Amino acid sequence: MTLCVLTTLLALVLAADAAVSPEWSYWTGAVLSVFLAVGVVWRHRYPWPLFVAAVAVPLVVDTDATASLVALTAVLLAGSPRPVLGDVGAVLAAYAASVVALIRDAHRPAHLSVLSMAPAPEPGEPWVYGAAPDWAPFLAATALVGAVAGIALLRRAGRRVSVAEEVRDRAAEQEHRLRDEVVRTEERTRIARDMHDTLAAALSRISLFAGGLQVSGNDDPEKVAGTAALIRETAHGAMADLRDIVGVLRGGGDGGYGPRHQGVEGIAGIVAGARAAGIRVRLVEEQAPGTVGVVAGQTAYRVVQEAMTNVQKHAPRQAAEVTVSGDEAAGLRIRVANDLPPAPGTAIGSRAGLTGLSELAAQIGGHVEAGPTGGRWVVDCWLPWHG
Repeated sequence: MTLCVLTTLLALVLAADAAVSPEWSYWTGAVLSVFLAVGVVWRHRYPWPLFVAAVAVPLVVDTDATASLVALTAVLLAGSPRPVLGDVGAVLAAYAASVVALIRDAHRPAHLSVLSMAPAPEPGEPWVYGAAPDWAPFLAATALVGAVAGIALLRRAGRRVSVAEEVRDRAAEQEHRLRDEVVRTEERTRIARDMHDTLAAALSRISLFAGGLQVSGNDDPEKVAGTAALIRETAHGAMADLRDIVGVLRGGGDGGYGPRHQGVEGIAGIVAGARAAGIRVRLVEEQAPGTVGVVAGQTAYRVVQEAMTNVQKHAPRQAAEVTVSGDEAAGLRIRVANDLPPAPGTAIGSRAGLTGLSELAAQIGGHVEAGPTGGRWVVDCWLPWHG
């Protein structure tokens, strides 16, 4: 605003001394120029109205076009709904106002013209008019408007780059948060699936122990005490596992709760627990020596755990067999088979556990199949050895 006011005052002084324009034009231009010089304070709030006024005044009355150049900066920074048309139109309008104002300046006495900048004549010497070349107003207007427009467009481009970078950074941060949330959700889903398998097995054993205790309540006290001890031990183990999983799901754990991460070596423990629950089950281990992959071992453990849970729920009185076989070349094969009961069991299964195991095996290139075969229910699983 200070620059605009100073240049306006300079133009008014030069125009007053030159006395070229009519008096009404001079005073009208003086008043409007002062208003425009003060109005540039609101150029960023009302860029286009101020620009239109700043361009119109020099075209009508005798005044400078400094306010139009300042307003041009504001409209170029603000932009318009039609960028190309708006920018070109604003530049041409400011150029026209500048040319008209500079042509008036060129027709003043040489010592009162900004374009001529000639020294003042000695007293008694005649004033020289039109000392500046005819092309001078156009060249000066081109230089002024070009410089102002170039600087404004560079500033606008810089602002847009900054905004784009800020938007990109926010998007990257949001994407990072979403990716972390997806990873956490997947991990919690995996942990919840593990907990389903473990708790289902534990609750099935407790149910069988309790049923046996109810039937044999008048038997040997030592047998009753042993069964009660098995119930207590199984319940305590299930509660410990539940505390672990709740801690992980609340975000307070690292997902590395140990009991869920047993491998092939833990299958014998599952079979032993089933035997303790009264299931007639046989374990056949035919796998070749060697280290099975961590994920493959954990998946094999989960398959046997789920299959034996289903045996305890649906065919607790039938014989079962768990076979673990394979080698590094053929892969790891898990087969759990049990005789079908004479009549369908009362428990209703959703097959959600087997479906989850199929998805888990597929993640490492394996597969799980389950269904009746020759009077037996067979769960057959193949996994890559180093999965």
